[in-house]
Amino acid sequence: MKSYIGLATPRGLESLVPEQAHVAQALAAHARDTRSVCCWAVLPDADAAEIGSRLAAGESADALALLEAAAQSVGRITLDDAEA
Repeated sequence: MKSYIGLATPRGLESLVPEQAHVAQALAAHARDTRSVCCWAVLPDADAAEIGSRLAAGESADALALLEAAAQSVGRITLDDAEA
């Protein structure tokens, strides 16, 4: 299990990367200026790899659905959260 930071839009999941403070700040700032949400999730390694495969294949909606189904914990990150 590892924690990840992602960017979700109305089309689905656009990115998912291992959690790091500078990544959270960058994605939260981007989300604030667009119609998207910065999120974190705790995922099993195999599910994270499958989500990565779906993102690489351009399957954003399927990637988000899998993230929602597989995440042990999930939440939203705001710019204030990321800067704290």
